[in-house]
Amino acid sequence: MDTFHIDPTSGLALQAVTEVREFAPDAFIAVRGEVFDGVEEVYGVFELHPDEHPSKYVWKYVLARDWLADYDKLA
Repeated sequence: MDTFHIDPTSGLALQAVTEVREFAPDAFIAVRGEVFDGVEEVYGVFELHPDEHPSKYVWKYVLARDWLADYDKLA
């Protein structure tokens, strides 16, 4: 399965935003989509453990507040 980062400006952001809002603003999160049967959908929103650093992972982690700020600019 291939997953990808859901940008706050993408069409899938509307489906992920409720889950993103549940995280603390300073939490590093990965907002992930997947392609399933040729259709892009939300895979999930995952928090990075506070003791870990985002550079250790292939997935893109962003601060929840930054993702939401970009999303809210367009809303």
